[in-house]
Amino acid sequence: MMKYTGYRIAAIFAHPDDEAYSCAGLLAMAAEGGAVVTVVCATRGEAGRDREGIVPPGPALARLRTVEMGLSCRALGVQPPVFLDLPDGALQGHPELEPRIRDVFSRLRPNVVITLGMDGAYGHRDHIAVTEAVIAQVMSMREGSTRRARRAPVRPRLLLVQFPMGLFAKVRSFMERNLPHAIDTSDLPAADRMGIDPEDADARLDVRPWRGHKLRALAAHRSQLRDGDPESFLRDGLATALLDFELYTCAAGPQLPAASDNPLDGIETE
Repeated sequence: MMKYTGYRIAAIFAHPDDEAYSCAGLLAMAAEGGAVVTVVCATRGEAGRDREGIVPPGPALARLRTVEMGLSCRALGVQPPVFLDLPDGALQGHPELEPRIRDVFSRLRPNVVITLGMDGAYGHRDHIAVTEAVIAQVMSMREGSTRRARRAPVRPRLLLVQFPMGLFAKVRSFMERNLPHAIDTSDLPAADRMGIDPEDADARLDVRPWRGHKLRALAAHRSQLRDGDPESFLRDGLATALLDFELYTCAAGPQLPAASDNPLDGIETE
């Protein structure tokens, strides 16, 4: 088993469940190896929907999804989640988003940060807003060695979760038909062109040893499933496509060692 003692990993997303489908394998692997892993969620998902139609949007759904997020983190073996308590569906241009993410960096002092890619997986405005705010914070920090800088904050490695091209095409089409206000199509390619060729990823991580962790994390978000089936998440077949490998690009901070498929390789720890 790889050892990740001294690693401080912050996975920062817009909604409860974003961590489960995107990078749950990496988070479980890191936590198992001794890293301190914290999932940060900008909202509590109150503007979403309960797939079984029992809990209405609003405070009741926020409470349910808060509990589900805690169960997901427990399934992955990571720290309890941190919520920024910003409004679901209104993160773009929100004046508190960047300051609260800056405060998270100050408190957690991560040497690895994970968030979704610039396309927000399928163009969700909240996803894109969080990614842009995380990138702005990372790029505001100076480059340097943690060993030379001692306790001074330096730029962490920024990992963007990527997905195979076209994987979320049906999800985006559904969102465009039913929730067009939530989707940003202004600078994004067509639905079937979103994502990347897996060969273009900086790291293609084999997460099959943590497949069970990822399924249990998805299962924790029961309000987002049909009949509690984790493989029904978002659309049938999507979860299955995400259980073997996770794709990452290294957007800033310490670069990955050559020919490494482990996105955590080469991190200095104090």
